[in-house]
Amino acid sequence: IIIACYNLGSLVTKAIESCINQEGVYIDDYEIIVINDGSTDDTLNYIKRYEHISNLVIVDKPNRGLSNTRNLGLSQAKGEYVLFLDGDDWYAPNALNVLSEQIGKYDVIAFPMIYYYSEDCFTVKLAGLETGTYSTEAFLHKTLGAKQFNIIPAPKKIYKRSFLIDNNIRFIEGILHEDNPFFLDVMNACTEIYFVNEPIYYYLQKREGSITSQCTIRNFTGVIAGIEHIEDLNIEQNKDVRFLN
Repeated sequence: IIIACYNLGSLVTKAIESCINQEGVYIDDYEIIVINDGSTDDTLNYIKRYEHISNLVIVDKPNRGLSNTRNLGLSQAKGEYVLFLDGDDWYAPNALNVLSEQIGKYDVIAFPMIYYYSEDCFTVKLAGLETGTYSTEAFLHKTLGAKQFNIIPAPKKIYKRSFLIDNNIRFIEGILHEDNPFFLDVMNACTEIYFVNEPIYYYLQKREGSITSQCTIRNFTGVIAGIEHIEDLNIEQNKDVRFLN
């Protein structure tokens, strides 16, 4: 589990503890890599409270952005599969147990998110899919083709590490909305995807100070860069994704 952290303060403790306190799995069965991306507040101090945890690795580096942080985590990960957890989000207690049932069978396993606003306000985004195996074409038509764009975020999936490495799939550095081109890279490289219809990821919404929630030139240029990258894909040769062109 790769946790990217930047100026989160005490919020990061919920993310880390949700990983530590997973039910139905042994602590030695998975690794937690917590990366502080040059935070200027007390985020690192909160992270260091967990440095005694045996399966947790702490990395402190200069600020290079979310894409760089995730890519670094991927390069240091040792597990057969990788998950990306944003430092202000968290997992349900049964998350790893749910995913472990399909480990080893698929390159990519997707799952729903719970969009969390407050204790009294949250929404489950199920993407309109039933649990099961889908061809890439069917998966895309039933999600993006049905305007279910909430399927795109990278943390909504678990990936076989060798699949990402062998296909040279990385996050584009220096832009925002990096999940968009990453998603299409993944879809372009795989032939099928498994979807488990159980929400196990809590996605915090409308956090004050969140970069992607702001309307800026950087946000706009990030979207454009993602579109240009998608257009560069040889999707005319890939029947599963070419309908998006």
